[in-house]
Amino acid sequence: MVNQDLVNYFKEDLAKGYSMDQLKQSLINQGYSALDVNEAANAVIGAAPISGPTAIPTKKGAAAIAYLLTWLTGLIVYLTADKDDKFTRFHGMQAILFGVSLIVLSVLFSIGVTVIGIFTGGLGFILFPLYWLVIVMTIIVMIVQTAKGKKIKLPLIGNWAENIVEKQ
Repeated sequence: MVNQDLVNYFKEDLAKGYSMDQLKQSLINQGYSALDVNEAANAVIGAAPISGPTAIPTKKGAAAIAYLLTWLTGLIVYLTADKDDKFTRFHGMQAILFGVSLIVLSVLFSIGVTVIGIFTGGLGFILFPLYWLVIVMTIIVMIVQTAKGKKIKLPLIGNWAENIVEKQ
């Protein structure tokens, strides 16, 4: 179904002299799906609507994907994002730093839990599933909030990621 608000936007701004391509790109950059934008544009010019999935990801979607496999997907997102796309690059870099810090913290936590487990008769091993639950919940929250377009900085590494992205 065609989004009538987008149709009205096209009609008003085409009358102001903007080109169809400028308007499409502006809406996609604002986070509208390419499918919705193309359907509205086609409704304005009277073409048949486009059906099926689109190959143009939104910035929010690409940024959210960065957290899926932490450092690996973060690296892919960071390297493939436009240099001007600070939002996506920030989340890509933050996912990289988060993944690397998880590796270091996991090794240290494993050593600590093992030592505690030895001295408490295995009681320390209860902490390990809780540790991973916190990590998985953090990843889920970051994916959901980033997909909504929110820029959430993780403690310690958020500012570091922001500084790296700003310097480039």
